[in-house]
Amino acid sequence: MDTYSLMKNLAFIVRTRKSSLDASPDRLAAWQRRRSTGRVFRLLTVLVLPVFVSVLQAQQNPPASGSTQAAWSAIQQLVQNLENAVQTKNLHGIHEPSMKIRAPIKALKQHSSTLSADASQKMITALKQLDNAITDLHSAADAGDQKEAESGLKEVQTAFDQLKSLDPDTAFNNVH
Repeated sequence: MDTYSLMKNLAFIVRTRKSSLDASPDRLAAWQRRRSTGRVFRLLTVLVLPVFVSVLQAQQNPPASGSTQAAWSAIQQLVQNLENAVQTKNLHGIHEPSMKIRAPIKALKQHSSTLSADASQKMITALKQLDNAITDLHSAADAGDQKEAESGLKEVQTAFDQLKSLDPDTAFNNVH
């Protein structure tokens, strides 16, 4: 087949497809609705999906940084949850509180910059010690090692007691 024949066939195909759309206004209208519906859907996806995702993330990780009291309260409750999980030999129960406690620890670290240099350094050191102890406890739970989890809990309790001795409630309240 030569070039002329190919062009002639292509022109015929284009004319027949166009004429079939022209010949049927219903088909053309349906095609346009599908096309505009797709555009609307894409537009909604681009605009709504990021908002929806951010709302879900906010629900998953509620901001403990709103106040130092809220962060400190969350840390106290989550350490209690960790203690209960280890004492009841529910190693699977360690995962959630050990992950949730990260946000309030981070919040207190950030707020520590408002303290005096010495108090800030002590607070950050105590928070890092608690964070590291929780990581060790989490690892022991993931390994399914009850004895190691009990040892890890003792480290968490020691680090928590160190943090409590700095009295975060009073330390941060005196700043504001």
